[in-house]
Amino acid sequence: MLWLDASHSFYPKPLYVSAYGSFNNRIQNLSNEIHFGAEVGLTFKNFISMLKCNVVQSLYNGDAEAIQNGIFSNNTDYVSPALELNTVHR
Repeated sequence: MLWLDASHSFYPKPLYVSAYGSFNNRIQNLSNEIHFGAEVGLTFKNFISMLKCNVVQSLYNGDAEAIQNGIFSNNTDYVSPALELNTVHR
């Protein structure tokens, strides 16, 4: 998988942003995939809240009869939004 990340902090403001994109070159007749996503984080005293979104898009260039279950599923697309809240111990 070829992966590229970019992030930026808006310090002294308690805000950061991150984004990534990648190409997953799969083998054994599985379709290649494009992955991308973004994250925004904001710090509040002892907490960091993060809003994330990850996307996987199949290129549908593999064998349509290849594995269809488990972690090696073929031709699977999805969007995965998430909200996280983490504590900070200083």
